[in-house]
Amino acid sequence: MYAKCNDLTKAQVLQLLSHRNATSCNAIIGGYCQAGHIEHASICLEHLKAKGLFGYFFLRLASLRCPTVWRDLQEVLGCHIYIGWKALTRCNSIENAMIDMYARCGMLAKAKSVFSKLKVRDRVSWNALIGGHVEQEQGKKALILYKQMRTHDVSPDVLTYTCALRACGTIGAIDEGIQIHNELKESGIGKKDVFIGSALVDMYSKCGALVKADEVFNQLPYPDALTWTALITGYAQQAEIDIALSYFDRMRKAGVKPDQITFLSALTACNHAGLVDKG
Repeated sequence: MYAKCNDLTKAQVLQLLSHRNATSCNAIIGGYCQAGHIEHASICLEHLKAKGLFGYFFLRLASLRCPTVWRDLQEVLGCHIYIGWKALTRCNSIENAMIDMYARCGMLAKAKSVFSKLKVRDRVSWNALIGGHVEQEQGKKALILYKQMRTHDVSPDVLTYTCALRACGTIGAIDEGIQIHNELKESGIGKKDVFIGSALVDMYSKCGALVKADEVFNQLPYPDALTWTALITGYAQQAEIDIALSYFDRMRKAGVKPDQITFLSALTACNHAGLVDKG
């Protein structure tokens, strides 16, 4: 309802907010943002700033992970307004949310800027920056950050390893991928974890190490659709058509529903093999 009220004046927007708490204010601002009423959203933000509730709203906004909202709000309120506001008390939760949001929106320079000013760079901070680079297909830089994280004695977790493995797959860094796999074996982290398993299969498949991908896959108790697809795609791309189609059949018999990418890989394999009828 509020988001549709595009003709509200500033006074009317403030009247709307006057007796509301942080949660309801967040809902109103979210509605304005999603509807594209950025000017009204900016008025609401100023209201939250005055009430000392901006930190709460920032965390809620970051959870939306909407690039358009962020870019539009910055255009209205001024670049780096979130960093510059003195009313916003510095805390890792908010700054980590900023890093994550900027990185996922492709604003890697801004994410690095916030990261570089952190007094304490914890695992969440590193994961946000590494993950952001992976999302933007900056695999080489993601691996550099991963190595820096290790030199700073910050212990990786499942998310860190998953991101690092994805980075290896993106750039075909098989040696680094094997090294990370060995670290996982030594640490015991993510043993038989579906996310780690899927990331390993995906990494080895993209690097053309299908024997290794097979080994990891067959150790997983319940591989999900992403894991099946990574292996099928890997075999299809390496022209191992019979094996790719064999895994596709196994996937369906296991009761795992193929997605669009799985079907595309299977159809590509059929096409290469000249199996028009099967495709």
